Amino acid sequence: MNLDVYLVPVGDEHFNENLTPSEERVKMLTGFTGTYGMAVVGKTNAFFTSYQFTEIAAQELKGFELMIETRGADLPTHLQSKGVKTAGINPRLITSKQYIELFNLLKAKGIQLIPYEEDLIEKVWTARPKREFKKIISIENRKMEEFVSQDFIKQFKEFAIGPPRVLGDRSEDDGPKSYDLDVQVNGESYKDRIKRIQSKIKSDEGLVVSSLDSIGWLLNLRGHDIDYSASFYSFVYMTRDNVKLFVGAPVDIKGVEVMKYNDFYDFIAEVKEEKVLVSGDVNYEIYRRLKNPEYSDILLNEEVLKNNVELFGYKNAAIKDGTAMIQLFSWIEKNIDNRLTEIDIRTKMYELKAKEKGYVSESFEPLVASGPNSARIYHKASKRVLKRDEILLVDTGSHYFHGTTDLTRTVVFGTPTKDMIKYYTIVLQSLIDGKYIAKSKITGKEIDDKLRKHLRAIGRDFPTSSGHGVGYFGQVHEKLPKINYDNDVLYTFNSYTLEPTYFDANMGIRIEDQVFNNRKGKLFYQTNLTYTPLDLKMVDPNELTDEQLNFVNGYSAKLREFLTPILKNKKDAFDYLMRNTEKLTKTSNSLLENPKT
Repeated sequence: MNLDVYLVPVGDEHFNENLTPSEERVKMLTGFTGTYGMAVVGKTNAFFTSYQFTEIAAQELKGFELMIETRGADLPTHLQSKGVKTAGINPRLITSKQYIELFNLLKAKGIQLIPYEEDLIEKVWTARPKREFKKIISIENRKMEEFVSQDFIKQFKEFAIGPPRVLGDRSEDDGPKSYDLDVQVNGESYKDRIKRIQSKIKSDEGLVVSSLDSIGWLLNLRGHDIDYSASFYSFVYMTRDNVKLFVGAPVDIKGVEVMKYNDFYDFIAEVKEEKVLVSGDVNYEIYRRLKNPEYSDILLNEEVLKNNVELFGYKNAAIKDGTAMIQLFSWIEKNIDNRLTEIDIRTKMYELKAKEKGYVSESFEPLVASGPNSARIYHKASKRVLKRDEILLVDTGSHYFHGTTDLTRTVVFGTPTKDMIKYYTIVLQSLIDGKYIAKSKITGKEIDDKLRKHLRAIGRDFPTSSGHGVGYFGQVHEKLPKINYDNDVLYTFNSYTLEPTYFDANMGIRIEDQVFNNRKGKLFYQTNLTYTPLDLKMVDPNELTDEQLNFVNGYSAKLREFLTPILKNKKDAFDYLMRNTEKLTKTSNSLLENPKT
């Protein structure tokens, strides 16, 4: 069949955020290394992406016209203007919902969208690397006592572990608690998870699972096929009575039939169940091979509700990240005049994290940006030297066997300018208001609005996300909850980030904390999961309300309480902790009147 254009989206058949070398089709074709975009090849060579990737696309694209969707660029209109009548796409590289939507949009423009099974990129990508299927491990028998100190947690009531299962909307505080670390790192066996999902499947139904983090969650298996992820390439098909796992690496899991990864598509075309449940992000090739597919999030809705053991794991992961970050910042402070580069700082951070028990890897490529580089939405650590009186923005996260983290801190190791203090304080106010919630229910849009309110009040906003769900030693970006313009209701024991940001042409300031939803009686509230100090010399307490000031001082007091036992014998780090957890008070003169301009 003749095609006028061929569409190549950034992604793989599981829609992983990070791609293995074998899946970097768009990078091979265009040079683009970002995580979102669509290349158009043929009658017109164009590349569509969002505003966030404008800078990186402008630098990297070769031979393709850059089209920014958020600035009015429209794929169907563009194709129509070029006289396109037929467009092909690999149906494994687009979600079923996206395909159906694009099909209808193109049809309205007189363009036929064709699911083209043959991967045309393979015809020109002669040196394409082979996909690797790496070792799969089980966390079924890994215990908290391997990674967490009982002597440490017994000092604090916040680190007692509640009952492992979450039932309904109960609070973390409900039920008996203990400091017993002889518990599975994620609090539930894979057999119990399978039973829980199977109880929601009817006798004449099947369920396809193609999301890699969901498969890992279901079976208590982890891998490292993909950078910054604990996932492995796989599919699952389950009914009320059995589970089939399709993988490319050997694995033995009792009660689960293991089949070859490459046999999955042929298998699903022959399933006997009357109805097959699929998630919204299943690829279109899967969707069209099923005789009666129906959208359902029965597995995802269970996955994103963390149990008490997982919440305990998150807290201890946050303690370890906080310990490493304080040591990093105190090391920079001591060596700031030794011409430290962003790469030097990133390398030292890796070194410090690797010393923590249970650390596996970074959960995403860290953003280490100094001075004007902090204003770049996407930035790779460079050889730029950090100067004493300029901003350092570090956005980082970690995978531990007992949890995943994501945090950002913006710091200055000399004297901050008036603008630095002004905008840091506004970002801090935004973060506090996003966390300072006590309601019977809350939506992602309400949180998003709170995180943007103070910036919008001064005519600013930020183009990046204001938050996202956080997985548990799987993928850092979990699909739910959504912290954006959607009115989706959040639930007790969702784990997610809050990340208000200020950008201008010369600097960026972000303060990002991870939280989970809790409940007391009928009131929903958030509990903190980030234990890394603020840079208090960047805060003007006179600009904070009394409630906001109490929040900052309460947060600092908890950090001092939790981290002193760990850092008291590390002089530089301990001094940094003490200085950045001092109690703030309002004064007669605003800090904005005095600092360097």
